Amino acid sequence: MSILHQKRFMNLDFPFSLWIDQDLKFGAHWHQEVEMVYMLEGSMQIGLNNEIYTLNARDILFINSGDIHYFLHNGQSNKEVVIQFGLSLLDMYSDVISGSRFINPLISRKQKIIGNSIECVYHEIEKQIILLINEYQSKRTGYHMAVKARLYDLAVVILRYVPLERYSLEERTKQLLQLEVLKKIFQYVEEHYESEINLEDISTSVNYSVFYFPRFFKGVTGMTFGHYLRDFRIRKAEEFLRKNDSSISEVAFRCGFNSVKTFNRVFKQLRGCSPTAYKKAIYEK
Repeated sequence: MSILHQKRFMNLDFPFSLWIDQDLKFGAHWHQEVEMVYMLEGSMQIGLNNEIYTLNARDILFINSGDIHYFLHNGQSNKEVVIQFGLSLLDMYSDVISGSRFINPLISRKQKIIGNSIECVYHEIEKQIILLINEYQSKRTGYHMAVKARLYDLAVVILRYVPLERYSLEERTKQLLQLEVLKKIFQYVEEHYESEINLEDISTSVNYSVFYFPRFFKGVTGMTFGHYLRDFRIRKAEEFLRKNDSSISEVAFRCGFNSVKTFNRVFKQLRGCSPTAYKKAIYEK
């Protein structure tokens, strides 16, 4: 996703989306919907706010509304289910979820959460996710009602047994202000990535000093601005390599790299292969 604020177009009457993906790659972004990632095969790393979580097969990660998250390439093949739903589906409990943070957003089958009446929440959450997948994929008569029922069941488990911490008014206000600043930063990158972007330029774009900007960015996203910029440019390069017949050197300079050598090095560092090998693999499919 090129701009940090991701906007998925969902049916307003039924704001729910589910898809199965392989080797998922998304740059830092956020959205209003709640998201769950359920690993089917392999492993992957996901940056969530300023933490990085490693997911293995059958692990579950909760991503709340407004949480900044991104998917990291770790060189391993993986397969995952991504579920997103609008808070409006939770009716009166939408504010409880959106106004809180998950203390432990990663739920593992090896982890135990002790509640009043159940010993391990994980299996109940996994069961509801599998039911969601089956209902949504089969799309039998009444599946909208069945999906909403499963979401209600899932929300009950979360509210009763998954540790949540309410945001204070000050924390929520701070988070919203941070998202606004980040939106400006990523819009600037979107508009100028073909040219040189130095620390002074990007700091000035949001009226921050060159001393404060790096601390702000790393503190909110968990990555340095330099890492984000390199990753953004490589994602753009992947788009160009997939869509047109441009040469490697043309793609490199179009994406803001000042030499083909640097482009090749960064591409291999982040994607595990050279741009030439990446392009060849696409045309061989």
